[in-house]
Amino acid sequence: MGGRRMGPKQQEQPNLPLGPKQSYGEPAQGSHKVKNANHSRQKQKSSHDM
Repeated sequence: MGGRRMGPKQQEQPNLPLGPKQSYGEPAQGSHKVKNANHSRQKQKSSHDM
């Protein structure tokens, strides 16, 4: 097989950027309202809404 470079998920020890240190079971930072607004399924303020 050719000398193909492996992607980060296939490497033995991938050098991936780590997220912020967070102990297990702690909620992520940020309020629930903001998170809901960020990825709500339908954006409430739809500009092209007839």
